[in-house]
Amino acid sequence: DGANDSASDGESLEVVPGLSNLGPSFLSIDRDGRVLRLDSFSKLLAPGFRLGWVTGSRALVKAYDSLAYVSSQNGSSLSMVILSKALDAWGDDGFERHVRSLQLSLRRRCRALCAALEAHVSDLATWRMPEAGMFLWLRSNTSLPAEGLVEAMAEFQVVVLPGPVCATGSREAALNDPDTPCGDMQVGQVGQVGQGRLGRLGRKGKVP
Repeated sequence: DGANDSASDGESLEVVPGLSNLGPSFLSIDRDGRVLRLDSFSKLLAPGFRLGWVTGSRALVKAYDSLAYVSSQNGSSLSMVILSKALDAWGDDGFERHVRSLQLSLRRRCRALCAALEAHVSDLATWRMPEAGMFLWLRSNTSLPAEGLVEAMAEFQVVVLPGPVCATGSREAALNDPDTPCGDMQVGQVGQVGQGRLGRLGRKGKVP
């Protein structure tokens, strides 16, 4: 969060918002009980936890609970015990420090990613510095088709996700819609090496 501001990436945790200085969520402005918020420890602590929590009106939470009971059921008991012990040991202040440390790390990675993009693919794509989230969207201005992009990237050891995969409608409709960014790529935190490979692929100008 805040990777596009002018603050430096020093060691101080005060340059990131932590938990207390985040912007308002949909849940915080919900007055009619329409919002169901899902949070996950997978992004906060470790992917292997696969644990989270749900917040919302009693009716929505009850409906969600019934659905979860016949689908995902419960998480790992061992993971729950480990998580409980860790949170108890940290306390509120310790958890806040962990969150800020994670935010600062992601902030640095985001800035490094954007610097690598500027150095290697500024003539091949456009993008905006993210204000939040864990991904950066690129809009390709090359002739590389979205459908063949994933296969082409395998040769250059860069992982991407074509934009239509994330479309709200059907994938087929997104591919046929001229307003859908079919050349968009959702790129994770890759650095100079990855962006150099992406640049070479873009200039190659064709997909296998």
